[in-house]
Amino acid sequence: NSTITQIKTCQAEENRENLKGILHKLRGSASTIGMIKLAQKSLHYEKQLEENALNDNSSAYQDIIAEIKRSLAILENLKNE
Repeated sequence: NSTITQIKTCQAEENRENLKGILHKLRGSASTIGMIKLAQKSLHYEKQLEENALNDNSSAYQDIIAEIKRSLAILENLKNE
């Protein structure tokens, strides 16, 4: 998934501005398709970035990636029904 790759790249490069943009787009997309938990987590981490409360070694990166994967699995299951 390109979003996951982008998030990992932002973490490796400590590029918080790009990460903020990715989370913002992810929140909007997740909201549009009804993935509420993903949208909420995206908003939470976006706000933490704005407040400089998220460090680059934070487990937040893994948390948001895990939620993306869970959301993709749900969508895949729905597609196969």
